[in-house]
Amino acid sequence: MKRYLLFTVDMEEMDRLSSLRISKRGWERIETLLEEFGIHSTLFTTGVFAENYPDTVREAWEKGHEIASHGMNHSEHIEEMNVNEVLKVLHKAKATVEKSGCDSPIGFRAPRLMPPSPSVLLQAGFLYDSSLHPTWVPGRYNNLKSRTDVHVIYDRKMGECGKGLIEVPISVSPRLRLPVSWIWFRNYPNFILQSLLKKVIENTGFLHIYFHPWEFVELNGYSTLPYLYRRRTGPKLIERLRTILEYLVRREGVKAVTITEYLRIRGLLLEG
Repeated sequence: MKRYLLFTVDMEEMDRLSSLRISKRGWERIETLLEEFGIHSTLFTTGVFAENYPDTVREAWEKGHEIASHGMNHSEHIEEMNVNEVLKVLHKAKATVEKSGCDSPIGFRAPRLMPPSPSVLLQAGFLYDSSLHPTWVPGRYNNLKSRTDVHVIYDRKMGECGKGLIEVPISVSPRLRLPVSWIWFRNYPNFILQSLLKKVIENTGFLHIYFHPWEFVELNGYSTLPYLYRRRTGPKLIERLRTILEYLVRREGVKAVTITEYLRIRGLLLEG
């Protein structure tokens, strides 16, 4: 069975430091590593990032990375807005990405992984969502009963005859549903991380992980940040990720693709 890696990055401002520049620096470091392994990623880009660094976004797209939407800015709580407010934000975010010179995004990931309803995302023109993290994060969400496989959510008003939104969940471990991305990727001991990632791929046939560009910049000097936000950032994360990619891509033969490419392989999206 063919196995796939969906490597995704939330291209956003660093809220806690009110910084866009640190994210741009971090992306430059991730990009170099991805090029080393021939990986095309999916970049969930905020409108604010695209507005400030349109050349960076366009160049990533021209190199084969997929550009998807992460809302207009990361501080927005779109899950608390009414339908008209959400649609206004989503249309503005899409238009900002398009203005940078990229195709219109067909994928969406909500800030803090707390999305509006599927029907609203369909109205905004998105074909897939990647906001579901089927685990429990205290103070954020409890998705322990949610599905972990790629599936289609249909608008209840139209039933299965209507248009569906494809849900592409972020990977978690089987059974215990331990997270394997972001802060957890950095803080597990190496042997536990490799074991969890291997089990995910054996269970689902794909590994979907996400990062933030600012994680790839050394953050230990920012004492106002929580310890786990700063731990193993910068060069330490780059080396850990290089080791994992060496294991997955070169040793195990896992094929890295963008989310849209994966959905086309699965027959859930048509070409073009």
